[in-house]
Amino acid sequence: MKEWIESVLVPYVKGVIEADPDLNDDQKCILFIDIYPVHMSEGFRIYIFDEHPNIILIFVPRNCTGLLQPADIGLQRIIKHGLKQELFQWMIEQQRLQVASGTAPSDVALTTSYPALQDASIHGLVKVYDQMTSANGRKIVQKAWEKCQAKEWCLSEACLTDRKTHKALNMYLTTHPEFQQEIENRMDDTDIPFESVVHDALGLQVNVGSQLYTISAADVAENDGELVAGNLEEDIWAFDDTGEKWGENGNITGLQEAEDTENDP
Repeated sequence: MKEWIESVLVPYVKGVIEADPDLNDDQKCILFIDIYPVHMSEGFRIYIFDEHPNIILIFVPRNCTGLLQPADIGLQRIIKHGLKQELFQWMIEQQRLQVASGTAPSDVALTTSYPALQDASIHGLVKVYDQMTSANGRKIVQKAWEKCQAKEWCLSEACLTDRKTHKALNMYLTTHPEFQQEIENRMDDTDIPFESVVHDALGLQVNVGSQLYTISAADVAENDGELVAGNLEEDIWAFDDTGEKWGENGNITGLQEAEDTENDP
């Protein structure tokens, strides 16, 4: 998977950025993949986070690949069919050549040589790749995204960027406040140590150990009556829309610093 990222995805993204003067060199890229063990593995996700921070992983919901994955909806069947036809054409050509050289049709035998079969397979793959990167191939890819549909909504660019879609999403969130809160929640307390919650709720000091993902009790802060991670990496208010810390732009550097600034005489 890492080899595919380095050899296929990254060069593709660079090519798109170079071809569009409106895109920045650090333009974000969404990698929309299914929930496969390799894709979901901690090692792969850490690799993406550390080595390719501009790649955003989004996973097709479980059991929804037949509904929301363009490859399953419209690409794999077409590509496999094209490859099958190219390989069948190769077999026809091999038979024609043997018959033309004097071999009786009943005596025609296809080679089982691995090098020859490999060359035939690669030739078919290249032909199908050329077809899919042509103007017609791009239309097929776009149509596959459009066919990822639930009711009147789909994953096409036109639908995702349409004002009607945004209006419907906002209306849905208005009528589903719990879901809206989950999306817009600015802080997550999953990594707050259990003993910190006990102390905050009951004033008791307990020591029950910590999970691998929890932060140190010393890094816990309070914000609007809730316990939050006090370090800047967990404080999204500490970063602007470009991902830069406010302090690096000459402004405030986070909630705690902002509160300290307000309290300064």
